[in-house]
Amino acid sequence: MKKTSKQIEKKIGLVVLVIWDGFGVAKKHLGDATQIARMPVWRRLCRTHPYSLLKARGKWVGLPETHPGNSEAGHQTIGAGHVVPGDILTIDKTIKDKTFFTNPGFLEAVQHVKKNKSVLHLIGLLTEDRSGHACPKHIRALIEMAKQQKVRRVALHIFTDGRDTSPLDAEQLIAHLESELPSNFVIASVMGRFYAMDRNRRWGRTLLAYNAITHGEGVRADSASHAIAQAYNRGETDEFVLPTVICEKDVCVAPVRDNDAVIFWNLRSDRARQMLKPFVEPHFEKLQPEAPKRHAIVKHLYFVTLTEFGKGLDSVVSAFPHHELRDTLLETLRHKKQLYAAESEKFSMVTYFMNGGYDAPKFGEHRLRVESPYVTNYKDRPEMSAKKLTERLLKRIPKHDFITVNYA
Repeated sequence: MKKTSKQIEKKIGLVVLVIWDGFGVAKKHLGDATQIARMPVWRRLCRTHPYSLLKARGKWVGLPETHPGNSEAGHQTIGAGHVVPGDILTIDKTIKDKTFFTNPGFLEAVQHVKKNKSVLHLIGLLTEDRSGHACPKHIRALIEMAKQQKVRRVALHIFTDGRDTSPLDAEQLIAHLESELPSNFVIASVMGRFYAMDRNRRWGRTLLAYNAITHGEGVRADSASHAIAQAYNRGETDEFVLPTVICEKDVCVAPVRDNDAVIFWNLRSDRARQMLKPFVEPHFEKLQPEAPKRHAIVKHLYFVTLTEFGKGLDSVVSAFPHHELRDTLLETLRHKKQLYAAESEKFSMVTYFMNGGYDAPKFGEHRLRVESPYVTNYKDRPEMSAKKLTERLLKRIPKHDFITVNYA
């Protein structure tokens, strides 16, 4: 006798989707933590239950063929239930067909600086080709766009990587970039992504980066290459380069000032949105009372992001806005009691990226956020907040029909 959907639904009961962020199954090789660790529960489940493997990289999650997967692409694919073409594919296509160079968002920024006789600033992560956060091709396309538009003065503010690259790659990447820049382009500041790309409300880090970019505050160097050399001498790897301001005769070459324009070339919003807010929120101190005060408040700033950084940023122009996702997992289960849980380091993944781009809860979803440990590097606390998250999650289980939990 064929069962009805209601009968099947009653039999299913609670469903829990557990996401082990960063965990993968691969052929045995030295250095693979998932194979070295004991993990008795995982191994028992594999022995006693059927399972299959899913691809989570390249075209399978809307990325270029050679790109590894990343949290944003993976969670967006789970939430959508199908492959969502990534922003990088859309942008690469416009570079190829030349429409990138006439993008209205970029041209409006150019007109703003020409009208005000001010500076165009390009800011973002300098990394290698396979990073999920930024693409070198896009930086060079923006430089070419500014050259074509004959912008009088262009300043770059560089965030060094060290997570998606080797820890000492910045020296070579910056030297190569410096050699390509026309004479009216300058690198105005250099800093590690630890400061400029925090996503965990550690505002002290973010404000160190912001104050360097806008107020010329921080370590000083006479060139970007010199800034990296100084950092290496201090024992800092690329991720942790102290915010450094480039100066000529002790004068900052190009801080962000009133009436300037900024183009932020990062692809992903999760590690860029926090850096954006001191620039564009006029009442930043009131909205973020736990943050240190800004040492400069930039007025009449025209701010463009390469991709969409979410709702609630009305003054920001997105050069490549997102198309709204419909029939997401969250929306499909809207008649169920849903809970989405993670520690703060990955909270945006199970909420904003998984639900189609909404910061606030929607369709009656409940959320559980546990703070990640406050440490410089998670290698010092590899367990992170897994135990605390689990303890709080267990108390919530009886109240829900469907739960998604991310273990970072």
